[in-house]
Amino acid sequence: MAENEAVLEMFTPEFFAETKANDGVGFVRHPIGDYRLRVKDMTIEASKGSSPHNMMVITFETISGTDDAAIGMTQVSRYGTPQSPKFMRERGIAFLDAIGIRGKFGIKMVLGRELDATVVWEKSAPVVDPATGEERTYVNSRIVAERKAGSPKPPKANAKALSASALKYVEAQEGGSSTTSTAEPTGDRPEWEAEPTPTAASVTSSPAVEEWLSEDRVPAAANEYRVIIALGKANSEQAKRSLLGKRINPAGPIDVNALREPLKSEFAAWKSAQGGEDLPSLDGNGAAPTTARPKTGTRSKPATAA
Repeated sequence: MAENEAVLEMFTPEFFAETKANDGVGFVRHPIGDYRLRVKDMTIEASKGSSPHNMMVITFETISGTDDAAIGMTQVSRYGTPQSPKFMRERGIAFLDAIGIRGKFGIKMVLGRELDATVVWEKSAPVVDPATGEERTYVNSRIVAERKAGSPKPPKANAKALSASALKYVEAQEGGSSTTSTAEPTGDRPEWEAEPTPTAASVTSSPAVEEWLSEDRVPAAANEYRVIIALGKANSEQAKRSLLGKRINPAGPIDVNALREPLKSEFAAWKSAQGGEDLPSLDGNGAAPTTARPKTGTRSKPATAA
């Protein structure tokens, strides 16, 4: 009781004078541009994707830069560890290089360090909520082109050019500017958005892009999109567009254990209804294959003839 009263005593006249009211209708994105950032906090977080790994979750505080309105704002960015997929590992190295760390380190070594970076806005591909079938598009601020404080900005780190698509969407759909908006905040973006995709500012030389995102980087949520497509549901075309927008193969393998109800039961019933016997072997002796039946969308080699 005493603790509650102590908290309420904090609502002083000074507090009311210094704190602006927020009606809760929208939120403020970090303005685009070039900024000096300070590491305010760091934690380690497990990824939610289909390739489990730990990430560094860094909270940055803006201390100076293009737009004075950004000073004091915080942003969260995720970087890879040695466990992470290649692109995430490389993003982790970019962050550590920018704050001057090479070798083993602890969280305390990271806190308070400063770097320069470019903040851009990115517009996601349309995403279908498997539970409701609703299609949504997200615009989020993202930190790219991390560099040592005071070092030259990379030529490709043009915030306005990299944010052009998102800025156009915000203006058309939300009537906003490069600062304010009523769209969804960063924390509510789709699962795979937690692991950033390469941008012109964050990749200096990119190898040939593979046709599909490798399956070890495909998020667990994609399994439900694939089921929606397989079942031919009303929102299957939306689901397909969402996967294609992320270079995820719509006909890829489906992990039944990653499905939620009722999709899991519907998919099981659908597979059961397909029926049919195992096809005869193509190894030349007419015997049934001795390998286990693969999961949907995968292939396995037939058994070698004796």
